[in-house]
Amino acid sequence: MSQEDDEKQTIGEPGRLDWMPLPILAIDASYQRDAASRRSSALINRIADGFDWSQLQPLVVAERPDGTYFVVDGQHRLAAAEKCGVDKLPCYIVPATALSAEANSFVGINKNRVNITPLQVYHAELAAGDPAAMQVAEIAQEAGVTIPKNPTVVGPQNDRVTPPKVLTCISRLKKCLLTFGADAVKDAMIALVEAGDDHSNYLGASFLEGVVMIYARHGFNGVLDPDRLIETIAERDDDGWKEACQNLRSFEPVNVSAGYAKVIGKAYDKNLREGSRLNM
Repeated sequence: MSQEDDEKQTIGEPGRLDWMPLPILAIDASYQRDAASRRSSALINRIADGFDWSQLQPLVVAERPDGTYFVVDGQHRLAAAEKCGVDKLPCYIVPATALSAEANSFVGINKNRVNITPLQVYHAELAAGDPAAMQVAEIAQEAGVTIPKNPTVVGPQNDRVTPPKVLTCISRLKKCLLTFGADAVKDAMIALVEAGDDHSNYLGASFLEGVVMIYARHGFNGVLDPDRLIETIAERDDDGWKEACQNLRSFEPVNVSAGYAKVIGKAYDKNLREGSRLNM
């Protein structure tokens, strides 16, 4: 037996590429996900709304012994194409000797992959010239903040730490921009960078949002003194603020971000007269 024949026995025969009519492509519900779920429906609509052939990967299709074709990977793309009136899709067709083989392929395809992280999505959007990503990059640059492609680095004790002036909570940052506006986000990020030092990073998701909430409420009405806020934040490290927030939330039913806004506001208000307080 030649080396080539031995390799074929090890990895099997390759499938074939072909354009397949949508009506003959079926879904086996015994191993496939429910495409009618809320999450799946949203994904199908998103693919259909932005349908782009350059972003469409070929479907993986199993050809059964009876000549029928079942989609192993790509049912959301199939449903989106149907919504767009597409009549054929590119497919990678592999022979399936049994239902168990199809299900095993489904598991392998969905298990053996590295999911793209929100940070990686952001950097790809930035390279593509996405306006929202470019706005984030501009604000980060003004604040002196770095947004890396990888979320964390490993510390000296094998723990995951984020260096000062590095922001990894890109999803929360985008949410804050939509909810509170660019000015409040930018001013909050500048304050957090100035409050930090070479050992402190206040740019965690909930802490960031808490300070953005303070700026959104008082940053533009003449009440907030930015220097006093920076000094207040710098009085404790991130662990100290975390403990204070946890203590407050033990008796006050607020989310973590609002909890940070309240404990920072309370510390800021100390010894101030009414009218100068934040009263968060």
